[in-house]
Amino acid sequence: MIIKILEIRTFLLKIYQKGRFIINPLIRFFVALLVFKGINDNIGFDTRFMGTTVTLCLSLICAVLPSGMIVFLAMALSLVHVFKASMFVAALMFLVYVILYATLMRFSPKQAIVSVIIPLLAGKNLHYSVPLVLGCIATPLSALPCACGLIIYYMFPIVKEAAARQVALNLDDIMQLYLDIVDKILDNKMMFVAAAVFALVITVVFVIRQFSFEYALVISIGAGVVTNILGFLVADLKYSSTVRIGLLILMSIVCGLIAYAAEFFKRVLDYTAIERVQFEDDDYYYYVKAVPKINLSMPRHNVRRMVDNEGEEDDDYEEHADISIVGNDDVRYEEYTEDDYNVDTDTSDIELEDDSRRFPGFSMKKETPAPEPVPSFAKSSDKKTAYEKFDGFDFDDEDATYTDYGEDELEEADSKFDNLTDDDKDVKYVDYEDDDFT
Repeated sequence: MIIKILEIRTFLLKIYQKGRFIINPLIRFFVALLVFKGINDNIGFDTRFMGTTVTLCLSLICAVLPSGMIVFLAMALSLVHVFKASMFVAALMFLVYVILYATLMRFSPKQAIVSVIIPLLAGKNLHYSVPLVLGCIATPLSALPCACGLIIYYMFPIVKEAAARQVALNLDDIMQLYLDIVDKILDNKMMFVAAAVFALVITVVFVIRQFSFEYALVISIGAGVVTNILGFLVADLKYSSTVRIGLLILMSIVCGLIAYAAEFFKRVLDYTAIERVQFEDDDYYYYVKAVPKINLSMPRHNVRRMVDNEGEEDDDYEEHADISIVGNDDVRYEEYTEDDYNVDTDTSDIELEDDSRRFPGFSMKKETPAPEPVPSFAKSSDKKTAYEKFDGFDFDDEDATYTDYGEDELEEADSKFDNLTDDDKDVKYVDYEDDDFT
């Protein structure tokens, strides 16, 4: 079962690595689409920007640009909706956005997307998973984007209610409107409690996963889940909030499983193969504990197809298909036929190079064009007889050298070898050693 899960993980990671240039834009597109749709549903004062065409166009822009563009366009869209209802509320909201955006870009630019993910997940009570995941992959500074997301989430209902109020164009009414908005935001104790609990969860997960004991990552996520539950329970007892305990515990466990799944796809450690190494240099003595990662490779199947040559008289060749791996997954089939294995033994059409044409076991030196026909005398059964009867051939120490003879000499050679029979149609050149002739 575990091996099967690891194979599925390897398969999914392999798909992501191959198609990440397409998958990442798609993820940004769907996240932006959900964020913009949530803004239109929660505020939605300006109907011109609530259409499907505008939402899709904004999502496509976010798909091809960095994730920080989702944060910027989400702020801009919410400001447009609020401005349609109240210019004064939009001005105050713009000031809050400037402060939050400057804080995010200064301290946590890589986690800025968290500020729009938390309001998106808070409606489903899945925002508890965000600090658990950030504790596994980031530092305690990621508590800032979590706090910004919580401020935006709790600020939207207050801003929507204030924008619906009719305010006269005088300074006193405008200032009173601003004071009411600020007071409602500051009186929202759950916003500050949630920000504090999320920061504590991130810190607990981050600190525990730094330890070197076994299964520290899993234990850190469990400790984060417990911290999240206890933190909101204490806040409920102190401030008499409307937190539903059963739903809090259930969704905290679910979010813990989500965080563990995210960590599982990031790394899997094999604690049964821990190695401890000690070494030193000129300044320090090192104690190293190495925990190997589990990287399960997908099984490869090499297939060889053999084709029987039934009914063929010549057994000197075989028709078969060789399979070779090209790159990672491509398979190239190379078919070999009869013509590829037939060796032409007719030497009448051979044109020698300037120096020599070398065959296995002997060399052939060119002085003048070879006469026709070439006598057939290299039969293996008569090799010693051929050597004893014909002394006109010159042999080197290692390779047999066939020199050029005139027609008279060839006729004399043929007369000496009348007793040799040649059963083959083609001349066969046999590789002889020096010991065969002694």
